[in-house]
Amino acid sequence: MSVSRYLGSGFALISVLGLGGCSDPSSPVPQGAFTVTFGNPVGSSVTCPAMQPSLLQVGAVGPAQHATISDGDDDATIECSVVKKGQGFVASGSISKGLTRFRLVPTAVGEGNSNQGRIFVAGANTAGKSYGASAESPCNFQLIEGEEGKIWLSFECPLIETGSSENEKCSLVNGYLFFENCES
Repeated sequence: MSVSRYLGSGFALISVLGLGGCSDPSSPVPQGAFTVTFGNPVGSSVTCPAMQPSLLQVGAVGPAQHATISDGDDDATIECSVVKKGQGFVASGSISKGLTRFRLVPTAVGEGNSNQGRIFVAGANTAGKSYGASAESPCNFQLIEGEEGKIWLSFECPLIETGSSENEKCSLVNGYLFFENCES
C-alpha cells in the first residue's frame, strides 16, 4: 500500500468518526410544576364538589420557590412555549401525570398585556372531569418571573366549571405555575 493511499484511508476514517462526534447538543427537556387550591365559586351559592382534597399539584411551586418535574420523569408529560411579546410574554403549555392534568391556553402576561387567560385542570378530586375557565370569566395572572422559554406565574380564577352540570363550579385561589426549557 502506498503512503498516499494509506494516508487517504486514514483521513477518510477520521472524517467518518468525526461526524459522529459533531452533532448538535440536545435541547434541554421541558420542566414544569403547578399548584392550585380549589374554593367555592365567587358570587355563587354553589359548593365546589372538588374540595376534598382542595389542593392539586404536580411538582411544587409557590410564591417563593419551585421544584419542577421533567418531561418523561415518573410518567409525566410537560409541553410548553414561552415567547417574548412587547414587555411581557405569551405562554402556553400542559402538565400531566396520572389522572392529574393542567393546561394553560396561550396567555399574554406582563406589562402591557391583558394578564387574563384560561386554564383547564383535572385530578382525583375532580373525578377526572376537566374544570376550566371560560372566555367570559377568565383567570387573572401575575408575572413573577419570565424570560424566553421560562415563566413563573401566580393566578386566581373566580369561576371554573365542567360545563356538564350547573353544580360543578369552583374557583381557584393561590394558583402557581412554573415552566422552563420551553419552546421560544
